[in-house]
Amino acid sequence: MEEEFKELLKGNMDYFDSFYEQTKRKIYYNIFAILKNRELSEDALQETYLRFLTNLPSLKEEKNVLGYLFVISRNIALDILKKQKRHVDIQEFENTPLFQVNEEYEDDALLKKVKEILNDKEYEIVILHLVNNLTHKEIAKLMHRPLGTVLWAYNNAIKKLKKGIDINA
Repeated sequence: MEEEFKELLKGNMDYFDSFYEQTKRKIYYNIFAILKNRELSEDALQETYLRFLTNLPSLKEEKNVLGYLFVISRNIALDILKKQKRHVDIQEFENTPLFQVNEEYEDDALLKKVKEILNDKEYEIVILHLVNNLTHKEIAKLMHRPLGTVLWAYNNAIKKLKKGIDINA
């Protein structure tokens, strides 16, 4: 994915299909977690990648492209909710996690156990770091939290997991 992103930055659009295939599932579930509607989520997914391509010339190589896509997709999904004029309190979605675990992991017993042990913020930080391979600095930026807070929460989460999951069983 990083190699494809670098090529896209150089203007080589032949790499877009590969980039899209590698990122679409994570971005789709991020959107679906907010909209809970397949058609609207697919529309938002397309809008996310259109906005990404539009902003591509202004992006830098050091940019965490996956984190960038998460933020764009979340904002688009929230905009769609507002446009739908439903009687939904948008504030309830302000704390929606910036990720969704891939479909292939949803039934994973270990992840379910991790979710039971950790609070939502700790779970989000652990998954963003271990599953989505984001650095703590990137996570702090995405969550609008100080780096020290993210590191502290991550370390506490790991301690909780060590106590909560019997590794010797």
